[in-house]
Amino acid sequence: MAALRHAYTALLSALLFAAPAEAAESMEQVRECVRANAPRSAVVLEVSLQTRDAKGESAPTRLKLYWRRLPDGEQRVLIRFSAPEELEGSAMLLQGLGDARPRVHIYLPDLGKPQQVSSREQLTRFLGRADLGLEEIALLLDPVGDPKLRLLDGAKAVDGRPAWAFEWRAAEGEHPHYVRTVTFVDQRLCIPLRAELYEADADAPRVMRVDPAQVSREANSWIPHELIFRDPKDDVVRSLRIDGVEVDVPLAPSLLTVEALSAGHAAKP
Repeated sequence: MAALRHAYTALLSALLFAAPAEAAESMEQVRECVRANAPRSAVVLEVSLQTRDAKGESAPTRLKLYWRRLPDGEQRVLIRFSAPEELEGSAMLLQGLGDARPRVHIYLPDLGKPQQVSSREQLTRFLGRADLGLEEIALLLDPVGDPKLRLLDGAKAVDGRPAWAFEWRAAEGEHPHYVRTVTFVDQRLCIPLRAELYEADADAPRVMRVDPAQVSREANSWIPHELIFRDPKDDVVRSLRIDGVEVDVPLAPSLLTVEALSAGHAAKP
C-alpha cells in the first residue's frame, strides 16, 4: 500500500509540474496565455531606444507610451516623444490596435494640428525618424493580435525554457517591411522571449531577444524591461528599454483622443 501511495504521489507531482510546459493544442490557447498576462485596463511605459553599431551609440529616443483597453474592447495607444530634439513634442495615436485597419493620427508641432495617416508607408516614415517600428510596438503590446498567426508544431525552447512558436506570413499582394515573422512565447511568463523578423531578400532574420532576468512582476503582469534587436546584415544592435512602468492606473477618457494629441503635455490621469 505504501509503495502504491508513493507511486501515485510521484505521478501526481509529475503531472502538476509538467502542466505549464505542455504544448498548446491551438493558437487560441497561446492567445489566452498572453492576454491573461496583459494589463487589464491600462499601462503607462517610459521608454528609451538606443542604437549601437561599429561607430558607437546614437543619441537615445525617449517617449512615453499610454495603452488603454476601452469598455467595448478597443485598444488605444498614445505615444509622446520627448527626445531627440527634432521629435520633441511629436505624438501618435493608434485607435484599434490589433484591428485589420487601425486608425492612426500623428501630430508634429510644425503641422499645428493632428493629421490622419492614410498609408502604412507614411506611418513607417514617421516612426522611422524615432528608430521605432510597428513590429516593436506589436511585440511589446499585442504580439498575438493578428488573426493570421499559425502555431508551429513540435517542442520549442528559448535558453532552455519551454516556449510556443507561431508564424505570420504576408498575404499575396501585401508588401510589408517584413514578409514573415516567427515569435517564441515563454510558456510560464506568457511573453515573447524571441522573435525572428524576415525581410524579403535578407539571408538571415533580424532577431529580437528578451533576457528572462530582465522581466519583473508588475501588478498581475510579467513585464519585460529590455528588448534587444540585432540585425545580422550590418551588426547593428537596437535596445528598447522600459525605464518606468505603471500597470492598470486610471487614465482620463480624454487622454487617448485625437483632440488631445496637440496638447502641449499629456493629460493627467
